[in-house]
Amino acid sequence: MPSCARCGVTVPSAGWEQHVRGQRHLSYSFFGQAGHSVRSIVVRRGDGAVPAQRIVRPFEVPHHVVDLVRRARELSLKNLFAHSGHMLYDRAVGHFSPERLCGQLLALDEAMPRQCPDGWLLGSVGVVACLAVGWGDADSTLSAEEQRVWVDMSHEMPLDIVQEVAMSCALETLAAAVPHLAAGSSLELRLSRCIRHRHLATKLLRRLQTSLQTASLTRCTLYVALDSAFRQEDGELLAAAALQGWRARVLSVLLGSHARVGAASPLRRLPLNLLQTIVELVAVSSRAQIELRFEEPSCANMLRVTANPPTMHQGADLDHIANFVL
Repeated sequence: MPSCARCGVTVPSAGWEQHVRGQRHLSYSFFGQAGHSVRSIVVRRGDGAVPAQRIVRPFEVPHHVVDLVRRARELSLKNLFAHSGHMLYDRAVGHFSPERLCGQLLALDEAMPRQCPDGWLLGSVGVVACLAVGWGDADSTLSAEEQRVWVDMSHEMPLDIVQEVAMSCALETLAAAVPHLAAGSSLELRLSRCIRHRHLATKLLRRLQTSLQTASLTRCTLYVALDSAFRQEDGELLAAAALQGWRARVLSVLLGSHARVGAASPLRRLPLNLLQTIVELVAVSSRAQIELRFEEPSCANMLRVTANPPTMHQGADLDHIANFVL
């Protein structure tokens, strides 16, 4: 009798179809553990005059999508509490439910030809979280083989602090995966007004600083709104982090000519003028251009935020700090 790799149980051949539709198997597939109930998945498409949606049953979702969503959820939830605190965690975790992530990823797959104007990938919380996992997986459909990665989050304006927390967590997860991008890639993120609380912007910037020290990008550009939580000096900090990584690469080449450290390196046998040429080539290929661009938010986003004011108030950053004290 065949054995189920997910559940660890033996299933008769005649009952295999019934097994894969059962809640135990679905719970292990989507959550990685038993005891969870998986609901039907809603795939929404809002590119028409009237938003359309269709219902997908959990066992109809392709296996590679289920695996990607489960891993994206596990990876994102490791960082979520640092963004939400205990007061917002239970509400924010709903944005990373497997059903929601699956729905967003399937909607992107169906709308890919229409929703990538000028090469921009229209991101959402689920898409960004799955993209972070895909960059580290060579077999994924979201792998990091593309030389130009453009992610547009400007259409996903958070309507309240909970949605902003979820988006911030997904973006930090994506920033941590930047070193997995192919060498020589360029990354552009259009964030607009997605992050409006300074403590959330700081978390994203710190993670991106760490990634830029080891990433092999040629360009990294962040587009943010003038009234977002980002500041002009943030761009200088990101550029300094990228410069530090560049210097480390040059130093690793120069150490090859050191009498003791590079004793086994063939670089010691090269003429000094040739070694200088190699260092210059490394400098050209590994030094990334970092830019933080401030732009006016689009009219559509401004109208959406005005029509649906976020449920936040002055001092919300202090409230977040208090979450860790109470």
